[in-house]
Amino acid sequence: MRKLLFFLLGLLCFGGFMWESFIFFNLNLSVKQWHTFGAAMAVLLLFYFLPLAVLASYFSKKEELKLSHFWLSFLAGAAGIASLSGLLNLWLTRFLGMIVSNQSFLNNWSASIVPPFAEEGLKLVIALVIAYLVKAKKLSAYLLIGLGVGLGFQLSEDYTYVTAAFIDKVSSPLLQAFLRLESAFASHWLLTAMLSGACFILFVEKGKSKPYLTYLWLISPLILHVLWNSPWIDGNIVLKVLLTFVSWFLFGTLFYYVFFGKSRKSLTS
Repeated sequence: MRKLLFFLLGLLCFGGFMWESFIFFNLNLSVKQWHTFGAAMAVLLLFYFLPLAVLASYFSKKEELKLSHFWLSFLAGAAGIASLSGLLNLWLTRFLGMIVSNQSFLNNWSASIVPPFAEEGLKLVIALVIAYLVKAKKLSAYLLIGLGVGLGFQLSEDYTYVTAAFIDKVSSPLLQAFLRLESAFASHWLLTAMLSGACFILFVEKGKSKPYLTYLWLISPLILHVLWNSPWIDGNIVLKVLLTFVSWFLFGTLFYYVFFGKSRKSLTS
């Protein structure tokens, strides 16, 4: 079963990478546009990707986890499900349009209803599959895998916004990269890590009492994703700051539980 899942995951990543490469190279960027693209991606890499990758490296060493599991998760999140999530979002949005006739409601709220369920569901499935493949037995391992999947998905999503700016020409790709930083510090990496950790505590960990916060860790990623995608967020700096700090607080409580609480012992079975 593991060999088959590894093969399917590899096939998914290869297919996603080839599809994104096909789209990108068909943009036919000029030399100047290549420089702009490089600068935009450098902003994303320097401001959130590298710090989180360093953090993952530090805690993988601290928890005696294999860093390769984090990078496998990152690759799966970046190449394996990015294109798939786009298709799923499209199909579910069309389905929502078939059952909801209020066009104004759809225009305002479809982005808040469909992507949170589609994306959080896909990321969680991939994270749990990888945890099964690498035989993860610690809560910290699930957290790291979730962080990797979410971070890969987040960078891929931000890359899509940057490349889309070359097509629609409404805003500069470099400006788009900086705009993506508004939510980058409490985005997919945090949501998937929290969701993966909560699933481990509730459904994998045995013989221990469940902290009451576990249920909040389980449902808050979906709620936060809905709020981040809601029409209330546009131009609302106060709400963005509030959501960021609420996300940090919730993730901080899980982070403390994982690395400083009673959950540090690995499972024996």
